[in-house]
Order: sequence, then C-alpha cells, then structure tokens
Amino acid sequence: MPSVTVNNVKINYIEQGTGDEAIVFIHGFFPAALGSWQEALELLPPHYHAYALDLRGYGQSERVKEGFTIAQFAEDVYNFSQQLGLGKFTCVGHSMGGAIGMQLALDHPDALKAQVLVASVPSRGTPRWLIASMASRVMKLIMPRRSLFMWRRFMAFIFTTRPSDQRQQEVVAYSFAMEKEAFSASIEAFTSFNVGSRLGEMKLPTLVIAADKDWFCSVARLRRTAAGIHGSRFEVFEGNGHCLHIESPKRFVDLLTSFITEVSTR
Repeated sequence: MPSVTVNNVKINYIEQGTGDEAIVFIHGFFPAALGSWQEALELLPPHYHAYALDLRGYGQSERVKEGFTIAQFAEDVYNFSQQLGLGKFTCVGHSMGGAIGMQLALDHPDALKAQVLVASVPSRGTPRWLIASMASRVMKLIMPRRSLFMWRRFMAFIFTTRPSDQRQQEVVAYSFAMEKEAFSASIEAFTSFNVGSRLGEMKLPTLVIAADKDWFCSVARLRRTAAGIHGSRFEVFEGNGHCLHIESPKRFVDLLTSFITEVSTR
C-alpha cells in the first residue's frame, strides 16, 4: 500500500477510481483501520476518486506515541489532502472519524466540498460513562489476551447482523494493530470532543447517518447534531448497529453517491 509522510508521521492509505470527485474515508475507533471501508469501496462506482487512510498509530500507519487528539487527526487529514493535491473533497467519517470530519470542517472549511457523518461521535462527544465501562472491559479482558472469542462477544454490541467469521477476524486484526497509547488517548479525545456551540459555523452540505440499534452514538444525539448544521440531511438506518456501512453497504453507497450528486448539481 502507498504511504505519505504527514506532520512527520507516515500515513498508510489506499486509492481507487478516477475522476475529479474526490472522497476521503476516515475510519473510527472501532473498527480501527481503513479496511473497515472494504464493503463500501467495493461497491463505489469507479468514477469516484476514493481515498481511505489509517490514522496515526492505527492500522499500518507509523507507530507513534502521541498526537491522538481530534484536532491533530484533523490536521493530518488536511495535510494528507494537500500533499496529494485533492482540491475540495467530500469527507466521510465513521464514529470518531465523524468527529475528525467536523473538526476539519471548522478548521479548514475551504478544503471540503461536503461532509458525511456515519454513526458519528455526536457534536458534544460520546458520554464518558457509556465509554468508560466498555473501555475497561476491552482493556482488561480483550486487548492483553488478544482474545478472538472475547472480541466476538464485544462485536455483538457493534453489529446487529454479524459479518462472516473471516470478516470478523479481519475486523479484530485492525484493533489488535492499534498502538497501545492510541487506545486510551483516543477515548479521551472523542469523549471530551465538543463543538456543539460551533455547529452554526459549518456552512457546507452535510449528511448525517444514524442507526437505530447503535448504542454508542444514539439517533437522538445525532439528530441534535444534524439540527445544529444549517441545511443538513438526516437519515436513519433501521435494524443496523454502529457499523452500518459494513452491515448495509449497498444502501450506504447508494445514499452517499446520491448525496454527492445532489451537492454537485447545486
């Protein structure tokens, strides 16, 4: 896979498609690598020029020990786009990646054509009490033992319909590759994230997608996020969990491409 050095950190990425319609996909805290977009990328029409990257300390990007903040992640994505000469692009972020996308929209609005928030961390962050219990269990029971069995039990909270055994193993491998320091620091980053008072500054076209079985990022919190962004579009995937783009990739890609077409024709 290709890589580019961004803010002194080697960032791993994949690229597919051609054309002027650039899309950058940003993964979340779980699944924790660019491979989480596999199903969507396989269905994305070839005239979209798509990029998916591993955040610093995640996947196959450089193993660094610092910089795991939403602001730094957003700067990494911005400089990634500048180095590759993408021009204005659509930013698609899942979970923590959605928080990164919102920060990017505030810090570098001229870089974006549109943003898509997929089961995103809400504009006022994910409640600390909700994540604290999950994080404690993962740190104590799963990460030290690299237990596939325990990860599969954990994935019952992530998916409504679980992927195949092979795909589950791939998803688990993404998390096992995560830098240790990235785990706790990233949790702190997205639980303390709060741009709720600044949503009115976002003037770009925005699509917010929630899932009704998502216990991490609830429909109600994401509805409030969407309401704060003028002219945003809000959609709910029924019967899906936190990883709706993996569970329902065709519906997700159809919605994404129709939104981008709509933005392009405005």
